Order: sequence, then structure tokens, then C-alpha cells
Amino acid sequence: MLNLLESTRNTMLDAVLAALAAGAAPARLKILSIPRPATPGTAIAPGDVLADFELADPAAPAASGGIVEFTQVADVSALATGTALSARLEDGDGNGVLDVDVITSGTPDGTQILVSVDPIEAGKPVQITGLTIAL
Repeated sequence: MLNLLESTRNTMLDAVLAALAAGAAPARLKILSIPRPATPGTAIAPGDVLADFELADPAAPAASGGIVEFTQVADVSALATGTALSARLEDGDGNGVLDVDVITSGTPDGTQILVSVDPIEAGKPVQITGLTIAL
């Protein structure tokens, strides 16, 4: 476990936000039916994407207290049916920035995303009830 100064955690999280802000379009959050890829640079197949959310621009205010709380994400209709296992945050050009695990109950620990339904069904609404990253 890392024990970092709050200012260092905020700087690291703000770097993630800067990476998400790259590109002409808003950043995206993709809910995936596969385990968390090895790196954010690992390609994901279109068929592995269960839901695709457009994030606000900017995606979140600056980090505070070692936490980034993203702006509320609008609900979307699922693209495919499956169990959500991981999620990817991409910049506006579709480059992976951060991969996290998905949970369907409980409280996210800062490295997880909580989704509203399990399994996700194609055409049905999917809601992100909270999107926070903490260090």
C-alpha cells in the first residue's frame, strides 16, 4: 500500500484527468464483459463493450483530498448482453487511459465502478450510480 502526501495524490489524479481531456471529443467510459485488460493500451474488441458512456467535458473537477469525483454520467442503453467485469476510461480519441474493476453491489473502493444492473441486457438502460477514483 502506498502512503502518499495528499498533494501528491491530487497531482497524480489531475494527470489522469488531463489524459482523459486529450482529443477532440469528450472522454468515454466503456463497461466491458472481459476481465480488466493487462494495460489501458491493450486493445478491446467492439463485442466486449456492454455499454458506452460519454463523459462530461471536463469529466470532473480537479482532485481534492486524493479523490476525483466525476460529473454525473447520463444513462445509456446497453449495446450487448453480458456480465460487467471491468471498465475502461478513454480519452476523446479512443485511447485507453485507465482500466478498473466493476462491482454490482456494495460501495466502490476508489478503484472500482458500481453499475446498476447485472447482467446487463442489450437495449436496456444502464446507469452509473457513482464514478470516483481515489488514491
